Amino acid sequence: CALLGEETTTDMFEEILESDDDDNAEARHGKACACHRILAASVGSKINMELSTKLHEQITDLVIDYTDDDKAAVKEAACVALGAAVGSSQDPASCLRKVDSVFI
Repeated sequence: CALLGEETTTDMFEEILESDDDDNAEARHGKACACHRILAASVGSKINMELSTKLHEQITDLVIDYTDDDKAAVKEAACVALGAAVGSSQDPASCLRKVDSVFI
């Protein structure tokens, strides 16, 4: 992600949010893994700063939805991605409050 830069990474996030292939478990798993990778990379927090919190919140909401998936692999990937979402948030305490019910 860092090699691609902030603009390309932002485009990837937007594509993840706009794609309509959520009827496929492999696609949902791949999206959750991509979200984790982007948010865990140093470029993830830079994206959040530049786009305020809107894109970050949309990705977090998508990943929260995936934690209720019928496939275990999607749920697991979503939980890992949520950790990265909290860690890359401009307001980690607020983000943690938003996702804490998923972990409890």
